Amino acid sequence: MNLSEAGLELFRKHLDVSGTFEMSGKGTSMFPLIIEGERCVFKSVSGQVFTPGSIYLYADDQGRFVVHRLIYEKQSGLYLKGDANLGMDPVIKADQVIGELMKVKKQSKWVGPNDGMWKVHAHLLQRHWYRKCIVRLSKKKR
Repeated sequence: MNLSEAGLELFRKHLDVSGTFEMSGKGTSMFPLIIEGERCVFKSVSGQVFTPGSIYLYADDQGRFVVHRLIYEKQSGLYLKGDANLGMDPVIKADQVIGELMKVKKQSKWVGPNDGMWKVHAHLLQRHWYRKCIVRLSKKKR
């Protein structure tokens, strides 16, 4: 879904008023946590502090929705990555973030951040696997 700047602002206001937004996952970048077609529920991030390991919905520079995990935050912006992607997304600004993923409907069960599978993904991908890959890749480039 692509949104214009005005459309994005209306969407944000609607999310702030309603509190949550539900949409279907598309693509494979968050596999296996989010499989294409599974329902995802997001909450507003208005005035929220961003947490590494959490999953956020943001609008990229073309106005497309992207749902990826926050790896870390620096003064230059937010660094996110799809769980199944090898590389990082382009750095984004905090005002590009629209919502935080609250839960995913997997078959007939809703899975949220306090469920075991979710915690394992956050821990392995954000802390261990990803950082080791970056160190290895940076050493190879030298």
